[in-house]
This record gives sequence, structure tokens and C-alpha cells, in this order.
Amino acid sequence: WAGPTIFVVGMGLWFMSSFPNPDHSFAQIIGQWMNPIWAPMGVDWQVGVAILLSFAAREVFVSALAIIFAVQQESQTGIFHSLSQAVTSDGYAVFTLPVVLGLIIFFMISMQCLPTLVVAKKEMGGWKLPLIMTITYIGLAYLLAIITYQVSLLFFGPIS
Repeated sequence: WAGPTIFVVGMGLWFMSSFPNPDHSFAQIIGQWMNPIWAPMGVDWQVGVAILLSFAAREVFVSALAIIFAVQQESQTGIFHSLSQAVTSDGYAVFTLPVVLGLIIFFMISMQCLPTLVVAKKEMGGWKLPLIMTITYIGLAYLLAIITYQVSLLFFGPIS
């Protein structure tokens, strides 16, 4: 499941990030519309789009970041260099220590695997319990990621 899912989501994201043009793409429009949801975790629209797409499978997060930042920066360097140099529209680093800590907590707890949800539906005989499980895990992960980010800001500041 992971390989085909990553490929399909990656191709869809490439299309969304490239059209109608890289400076004002469908991915950017969606990301900026959802930005208020992700802002309490300290992430910008680009990382928010990658998080949203990672609900298909966690592995999609890294490939989504690679596509988004390569398209945005038009860089030929590796993903680590691109991500370490990434800045928000305000000129701040995208991946500060508080942001990364919040993302780690989010991904540790969040239920982000569509195939797992489908298997849970099959095993539990319906959608009710799998949906409750998914909403609970995502909600808890989101809340703990916000707390982690906000508390980390007290110790490390916004730019680390």
C-alpha cells in the first residue's frame, strides 16, 4: 500500500504545486486557506499541506515536503539542505526546534494511515469505532503538538 499511495499522492501534489503556476498554485491556495488550523502548532502553509496529505500514509509527509520545497525554491540541492534553509513568508525559519518537537509529537500519536483505517473498519464491522478512534487520536495529537510547541517556545524562543 505505501509505495503506490506515495506515488499517487506525490504526483497529485506535484500537479497541485505546479498549476496554474508555482507562485500561486492550487496547493498554496489550499494551504493558506487551512493555515489557521496549523498555525497554533507553529507550522506554515507548506508544512500544513504535507501534514494534510500524510493522512493517506505517514510516509507521504517526507515526499510531500520534498515536492513542496523543491517546487517553491526551485533548488537542485538535497531535501535536507532545502528544508534547513526554508523560510516563511515573514522570513523566519520554517523548521525551528519548537516546530520540529511539535511535529514529532503529532506524528507519534496521530492516526495517519488510510489503509489502517480500512482494516479497522473491516475488523470492527463498521465505520463508527474506526472513525471515533481516528478522530480521538488526531485530536489528541493536535492538542499535544500545540502544547509542545507553545511550551518549547518558552524555553527555546521562536527562532532556533
